[in-house]
Amino acid sequence: MELYDFIDFDESDVLEEAIEAYEAETGEELYAGDERRIMINSFLYIAEIIAVKMNYLMNQNFVATADEEHIDMLGRDKLVDRMQSEHSTVDITFSISDLLNGEMTIPQGTRVTADAKIFFATDVSVAIQKGQTEVDIPCTATATGSGANNYKSGDISILVDKVPYVLSVTNREAPTGGEDIEDLESYRERIQLRPNTYSTAGPEKAYEYFAKSADNTVGDVKAISDSDAVVKVIVLLKSGQIPDQNMLDKIKTELTKKTRRPLTDQVLVQAPEQVEYDIIMSYTISNTVLDIEATKAKIEAAVDEYVLYQSIQLGRSINPSYLMKLVLNAGADTVNVESPSFQKIQDTEVAKLRTKTITYGGIV
Repeated sequence: MELYDFIDFDESDVLEEAIEAYEAETGEELYAGDERRIMINSFLYIAEIIAVKMNYLMNQNFVATADEEHIDMLGRDKLVDRMQSEHSTVDITFSISDLLNGEMTIPQGTRVTADAKIFFATDVSVAIQKGQTEVDIPCTATATGSGANNYKSGDISILVDKVPYVLSVTNREAPTGGEDIEDLESYRERIQLRPNTYSTAGPEKAYEYFAKSADNTVGDVKAISDSDAVVKVIVLLKSGQIPDQNMLDKIKTELTKKTRRPLTDQVLVQAPEQVEYDIIMSYTISNTVLDIEATKAKIEAAVDEYVLYQSIQLGRSINPSYLMKLVLNAGADTVNVESPSFQKIQDTEVAKLRTKTITYGGIV
């Protein structure tokens, strides 16, 4: 994000102007060692600080340049609230000892974890009857954020708050629903899209705004009309994920409200078509490189960066030149990309990696 310089402060020009003004007012010439000249020069430091602060504050009045501290106020002024973080949820299976000869209760708030970093707590108290050997209890992460979604089936197996007769705990499904607070650039884009919604004629950017406002996980959106009164809204999630039907239905509900959709528009919300490509690449490293293994790791990371780059934007053409650039910047001496070749991608499509073959050609 580049800030605008509303006040152009050039220290040498300001000093010269200040000295000229003083000399004109007093009729005295200020030589290089004059203490009055030194004092004027010291005042310039204060003036520069004021100019920097004024530039900063003036930039906070614009959506394009406002920072985290101020953009929420600009958003609220346009009736665009930042999407907040959400708790992840998961059903936890509690296995009960067959020694239970009466009734016992698993209290509400009983915590479980996978690694003592993120905790889930039971949403309700559940009574266990004699002879019952397991029960599924809905649990919610104690803190918000998407990190809790990263656990796989079976990862959550530690019972933090001990309960008599509970032998073990586990999750049969991965947690879902956790979301981070909307990042600055996504929020900035939605605020900038907001004026498009003031029209009732169904402009392209209005559909994009409402689709992105439907869920914090929505990344890229394209609204396309190939025929009269039919609007296709293509949706791609952040990190290049393809939306499932539940997400598509949720977005369609937002887009088809009476206050948003023109009466004549038929709105179709769809996932993008995936255009698969393969990476077949070889590279060498210069003999002047000191840490070969570290460089190889950087090159692997550069390839992963390229895969992500291709997958997070609709209509982004498959460009092998960008792959070569990333690998060279990561430390490769030579790069040979056999695949992919350049391929044009339509706005309804997204590039998706099929296979990856990377060959290290040695030191040259």
